[in-house]
Amino acid sequence: MSSGIEPLLFSIMSLLRLLDLNEKSVRRCVLVVSLCLAGAQRGSAEEIPVEENLARANFHVAAFAPNGKVLVTATAATAQLWDVESGKLLRQFVGHTATVNSVALSADGRSLLTAGGDVGPLARHDPTARIWNVETGAQSAVFEAEGNYVSAACISPDGERILTMSTSNTTARLGSQAEVWDRKSGRRAFVLEDVALVSAATNGLTPLVFSQRGELLAGLTDEGRQLCVWSARTGELVWKQVGALVEDGRRATYGGIGFSRDGRRLLVVCSDRSASVWSAGMGSSTAVFEGHTDRIRAAAFCGDGERVLTASLDATARLWSVDSGELVRTFDHPGPVVDLAVNRDGDRVATRWRMSRTEGTGGAHSSFVSLWDVSNGRELRRLPTGQRGRFLFDPSGKRVLVWEAGDHATLLDAKTGATVRRYNGEETSR
Repeated sequence: MSSGIEPLLFSIMSLLRLLDLNEKSVRRCVLVVSLCLAGAQRGSAEEIPVEENLARANFHVAAFAPNGKVLVTATAATAQLWDVESGKLLRQFVGHTATVNSVALSADGRSLLTAGGDVGPLARHDPTARIWNVETGAQSAVFEAEGNYVSAACISPDGERILTMSTSNTTARLGSQAEVWDRKSGRRAFVLEDVALVSAATNGLTPLVFSQRGELLAGLTDEGRQLCVWSARTGELVWKQVGALVEDGRRATYGGIGFSRDGRRLLVVCSDRSASVWSAGMGSSTAVFEGHTDRIRAAAFCGDGERVLTASLDATARLWSVDSGELVRTFDHPGPVVDLAVNRDGDRVATRWRMSRTEGTGGAHSSFVSLWDVSNGRELRRLPTGQRGRFLFDPSGKRVLVWEAGDHATLLDAKTGATVRRYNGEETSR
């Protein structure tokens, strides 16, 4: 370690001791700071024997590797690689100088993409997306986006394009720009202006997404009032749809989009409490799903794309037929449903919902994750997660990882809802 870093670490350690922290906490804080400082100089990953557990990870930024054996998360300016079997930290990727907002893995699982930046008057500017080698931890490329904040980034399914969403605003608001990069050359291929941000990230919806073969790019513009599809190669507009007029004369806005597995259909959620399916190539609406009595917060294609699941603040999740547009099944919840995810086979769905506590608690809510059998609407398992819980199906769709309240995480068998493994802060058990 350089001589310039050592005095700074000594000063930090002294300050932490003055705050009356115990020695273990002091040393852990200093270890994290030293890694960040050293990593900022080298821009590389560190393999370190840190006593950490998957239950303590920042689950709001997370992605499974294609093999389902490892998981990537991000905390502050660092990304972490975890072993799912043991729950142990394998590696940290250090190099960003601001918060890592997004992690994504390539289709072959060999490359990790991270994106960073902060917002607000005291924001640290790091408008970069970075590519890392998952096996060696080496940083291989840096893409410097316009502005000072990169909210999200992803790799095209064919691995040839990098997509970044950024803004130069001091606070996150609607109206960003998307930049598409050629991964091999590192050059910017084209820019899409005024791309809207989805206010709440969900498992089922994104503001901008590649089709499954990487040929098309779908997104929202004009603060969500326009749905657009572009060529992912050239940025040329293929088709555009403007939101319908609503009762007060304003345009309805779209809230999120997603492609079917074969890339032929596009699922869109609208502010008028409806969802619809569009032909991705032609831009024609093929099905409309109406019946929710409150805002739809999440939606996803189910299995082969012949059915759609929606989650709403009206305390229901609903299964729809794409061919007929008719309601197939309703999953009733005790409170508003704010997120959902469907496994690969489409036979299981996980939902996150809130339930108001008794009066006198200041309007606080409890949050839960429920696992459902799609074929019969039966709830298989329910876990409390606290206000900010999250869940992810592994790529096989046979297991679902749920982060709970109080430094707990549980890996469930998606078929039965039974506990496969439990991560309890410092220990992992079966």
